[in-house]
Amino acid sequence: MDPNKTKVAKVMSRDVVTAAESDSLASVMDAMLTRNISHVPVVDEERALIGIISKTDIVSDRAMSGETREVSRPVKLLRRGIRYGLEDGFHLEVSPDVTVGDVMTPAVVSISDTASLVQAAALMANHRVHGLPVISKRRGLVGFISTADITNWVARS
Repeated sequence: MDPNKTKVAKVMSRDVVTAAESDSLASVMDAMLTRNISHVPVVDEERALIGIISKTDIVSDRAMSGETREVSRPVKLLRRGIRYGLEDGFHLEVSPDVTVGDVMTPAVVSISDTASLVQAAALMANHRVHGLPVISKRRGLVGFISTADITNWVARS
């Protein structure tokens, strides 16, 4: 298979978790943890793409705001039925009134579903991002492509 001819639409993830600007940051963090994802596109009422939130955005924002705490001994947490262990070090705390709009990146780099994998990889490399919302001219946000999606495609080819 030729990555110059293979379209983003063939490789992208279609089951995309999205958020609204008014959603709580805590709910997006929960979705990222439970779905094992690093990016969540932010959409308006018409599902038009207006921003993106990444794990990097969250860590940077929380560190800058001072909302971290140091754990000096291992701690076990139970969240939504999943047990998490916190080792020594700094961990994020999120106030319930922090919203997605407070932390998201409003300038989004996206790609067309008809673009090639080479174009997607080049765009990610040029902008130093690990994923791109995928847009269709007729249907708006239709998917998300990540470096992991492209790596998995290469491994299967």
